[in-house]
Formats: sequence, C-alpha cells, structure tokens
Amino acid sequence: MTNDERCRRKIASDPSCCACNYPCETPLHVLSDCQVACDFWHQVLLVALIRSFFECNLQQWISCTLTTTICYPQSTLPWKLLFASLTWQIWKRRNDLIFHSPDAISDTTIISRNIVWAKYYSDGKTVSKASSSSPRSRVMDRDVLDPDWIYLNVDGAISLSLSDGSIGGLSLAWKQGFEKVLVRSDSKQVVDLVNSPSAASSVLSLTRAIHRLRQKSWATIVCWIPRDDNRHANAIAKLVNSSDYSLHVYQDPLLEVDLLLFNDKNRL
Repeated sequence: MTNDERCRRKIASDPSCCACNYPCETPLHVLSDCQVACDFWHQVLLVALIRSFFECNLQQWISCTLTTTICYPQSTLPWKLLFASLTWQIWKRRNDLIFHSPDAISDTTIISRNIVWAKYYSDGKTVSKASSSSPRSRVMDRDVLDPDWIYLNVDGAISLSLSDGSIGGLSLAWKQGFEKVLVRSDSKQVVDLVNSPSAASSVLSLTRAIHRLRQKSWATIVCWIPRDDNRHANAIAKLVNSSDYSLHVYQDPLLEVDLLLFNDKNRL
C-alpha cells in the first residue's frame, strides 16, 4: 500500500515517497515516476520510448506499455512477461526497503532477477504437467504445485570431519528472487530438523541459518523424497572437493549427472 493510500485511509499522516521524498507517493509514482524507478527504466527502455513512457496516468501507462512490442533489446523474451516482472521487482524493492533492509537492491540485481523470472514463467507455460497415470509416481507428484514453484533438490551432505554443511542452493534461490521454492531432500533427519518448531533455537548453527532464511518474504516447503529420486543431487555432492565449500554455479549440467537429469525428466 502506498503512503498516499495509507493517508487516504487515515492510517498514516505522511503521504510522501519514502525513497525520494516526493510529496505524494501513488502507485504510478512508485513504479515509474520516482527517481529510483525512473533511473532504472532509463537503463531498460529504448531511448525512443523513454519520453512517452513517463507521460501517462496509471491506466494508460500500463495499457500503452503492454502494447509495445520492442522495449527491451537485451532479451528475446516477450515484453509482456518482462514488463510484469520488472514492475513487480520495483514494487518488491520498495517494500523490502521499508520492511526488511535499509540497503536498496541494485538495478543490476533487479534486471538479473527479472530475466530469470520471465524465462522461468515462459518455459513453464510450455511444459505440460506430469500425467497422473505416470507409472512412477514421486512423493510430491501426488500434490502437483502450480508452475510458479521452483524445485530445489538437495543432498543434505555434511563434512564428517568438520561437521560443516551448506545452504548455498537456498541462498542462491533467494538472491535470484524466487518466491516459491520447494526444497526436496532424501534425508529425513534434515527435513525434520529444519521443519521443527524449535528450528530457530536449534543448537546447530546451520539449522538456525536455514530458519532465518526461510523467514524472509517468500514461501518455502521442505519435504522428504526417496533417495532413488534424488540421484542427481547425490551425484553432484560426490563431485565436490572435500576442502572446498564455496558455491559453484553451473549453467549447464555436468556430464556426470546429465544422463540422470534426462532420465528424471522423462520419468525413466
């Protein structure tokens, strides 16, 4: 809710923008006219479109922008998806600034999240849901989630000598801006630990860190799956150097797990 609307409902007395101190913070101001948003849009839009982009009321701004076909030359994704994702990220950054962190998310991070979100949604629309008559039914296949959920399979492995573990995958999902993440592990002990009502005060620092991360403004589910259904995560864990716990991000599947991913995708 903007400060202008909060004042209209008599639950606030200051209608000014919390980011740039403009006297009246309306939805259009937050998404377009605020200096923070304006600087961002100048990085995204084609120069020829910038002037008309800032000369409309809210309804005209949305309808005119959605009917524009070429606005973001850095991506081949449909502009409607990109625009919807960009405006949501701007609104989310404003709310994060107010309710969570005094440090604003950078424009670079927003653009990166935007492309990831839009690509995921675009790809998800082309993938049909698994048939309920599939001969090999997984635990979570029985409760089909909507396509907005990201599936994160984890091994739950720790160093036997140091008792060290990692939450790099979950942290990466948060940094990418995903809002619905289904974490699946074949370790019942891990699942029970992080889902425990006492996770916040656990004697294990890793469990407390996971709990704090899950308390952020997103939805997470942690569930158990059979080890046989988590073979790709287990295979990746076995490739890790025992002395290296830094986060490694691979754009393409490793050769060692490529076949496992193919079989998993095709329910083989």
